Amino acid sequence: METSLAQQLQRLGLSYQNKPESLKEWQNFIDLINQSYKKLQDALHDLAFKTQILQHVESVTQVGTMSRRDNTIEWSDELYSIFGIDKSVPPSRAAFLGALHPDDRDRINRCFEELVAKRAKFEEEIRVLTPTGLEKHCTMMCELDTKLVPGAHIIFRGIVLDISQRKQAEADRIERDIAEKLSIEMLDLNKALDKEVQERTHELNQTQALLMNAAKMAALGEMAGGVAHEINNPLMAIQLLVEQIKGLIRSDPTKWQDKVLRQADVILRSVKHIASIVDGLRTFSHGGSNDKFEKYPLRVLIENTLKLCQAKLNHNEIRLEVAEINESTHVYCRPTQITQILLNLIANASDAVTELPERWIKISVKEKEKDKLVEIRVTDSGKGIPEHLRDKIFEPLFTTKEIGKGTGLGLSISKGIIAAHQGSLELNTESPHTEFIIRLLTEAPQKENA
Repeated sequence: METSLAQQLQRLGLSYQNKPESLKEWQNFIDLINQSYKKLQDALHDLAFKTQILQHVESVTQVGTMSRRDNTIEWSDELYSIFGIDKSVPPSRAAFLGALHPDDRDRINRCFEELVAKRAKFEEEIRVLTPTGLEKHCTMMCELDTKLVPGAHIIFRGIVLDISQRKQAEADRIERDIAEKLSIEMLDLNKALDKEVQERTHELNQTQALLMNAAKMAALGEMAGGVAHEINNPLMAIQLLVEQIKGLIRSDPTKWQDKVLRQADVILRSVKHIASIVDGLRTFSHGGSNDKFEKYPLRVLIENTLKLCQAKLNHNEIRLEVAEINESTHVYCRPTQITQILLNLIANASDAVTELPERWIKISVKEKEKDKLVEIRVTDSGKGIPEHLRDKIFEPLFTTKEIGKGTGLGLSISKGIIAAHQGSLELNTESPHTEFIIRLLTEAPQKENA
């Protein structure tokens, strides 16, 4: 049966009831065709424009689409872009699965099978592994056409959304949250540590003060015998002179006046000598840790120190040699603490050389104006510290002396005191004899001048 022209036109969406007969009717018919053709062109242009917009939206939102209709599979440009593969690769399930991370392929393949068998749409998170090795995190959604009937072709649609940036943003947020939490915890921990450090420092300072006092008392104990001898001798002389003066005055005061005056001068000198020793002991015993730093004449400092130990050296027949010290040489220090250090070094040297055939201790001073430093060297006639002990002599409680003759605190405390003076105390390992070098500033440090 022939199909009428009207039916054919109706299929094309054109309305014309009867076959044109006259020229005018044919002209009207052609005008209708042209109008319809123009509408079709406009529709195609509109479709192309909307397709471009869709592609742009897909690119911006990083959403790729795929579909299957009548055994034809189609992928959008953005899906190719997400997969990082060339558009020449034909779209297929194998190609799709091949673009996934190996650990995700079986799971997604089962989802495709269930999609067809059970008509159940699914949404899964997948990892795409591009040919360059870049791993992308995506969300995938697929569904069948709800109008599918048994025996019909499979029709399904799906989208793949690249969520890598969102994942990275989430990871960054989590990292920031963790960092912020750690920062708060670290702040709290630092506060707790600061408090702990302050408490421990206070305890340490108290312990150091006790140790310094113990070392000082030990030094005083060692000096006691010599100091007693140093005081007893002039006291005995004073006693004898007083007895002589009394006898001379009884016999003839006028005749022996000059001699009495001379003996009185001797007594006065002896009293001053005793007073200086007592004053030195009192100064040494009071501590000095709370004293202010000051520029102090080094010559006076060493002379005051020697008054406290000279008797012991004389008793042990140890020769003491002190090099000439300029009166202008000053050190920036707490004098009492430096006296304690010098006494400790001299006492150690005295103990070390007492049994030697050659017994001497030398004190020398060298001023380094360029460095604003003064070097004080205490050297004895010993042959030096054995190499295996050199790293231990500054450790607390380490001593080579017999039990009861040393606390092992002297050098350790001395090194700490010198460090607080921003100076140094070290053993000179290049000297053929035992030699310790003290370095002290001659001026106040810059921060204290500010």
